[in-house]
Amino acid sequence: MSTIRKIVFIFSIALFAGACNDAKTKEVKGTTAKDLGKDRIEVLDFYGKHRCTSCINIEKYTKATLAKDYKKEQDAKQVVFKLIQWDAPENEAITDKFMAAGTSLILYRIKGGKEYTTDISDFAFKKSDDPEAFAQGFKSFLDAELKKQ
Repeated sequence: MSTIRKIVFIFSIALFAGACNDAKTKEVKGTTAKDLGKDRIEVLDFYGKHRCTSCINIEKYTKATLAKDYKKEQDAKQVVFKLIQWDAPENEAITDKFMAAGTSLILYRIKGGKEYTTDISDFAFKKSDDPEAFAQGFKSFLDAELKKQ
């Protein structure tokens, strides 16, 4: 594991152990891609090799909510789900870009060549034991991002 990954991992654990913050959207700076392609929202579910019940539930509830309520958006590639193992060497670049160390759930919005992220990991962990509350909250976050498209 690279030094940066170790630092990010330790920092992430400290954030989860401390007070939970509301999700915040931020523009991704320093991107050089001239054409990011079609405007879309990518639901990025980062997971590790060793998974706890909460981590497994976050994936399960995210997929279920997308399948039930966002089929049309997924078929149109307006919403794309990506499951990424953060501790796999081949995923180091994307893991570093999103500073994911451990399970993270990130809404990555691309609009007009600009990139924005909304990290909803704190929410996901808080609601990982309640499928209905998770679905309701996840839909609220995703609907807010879709309105910005």
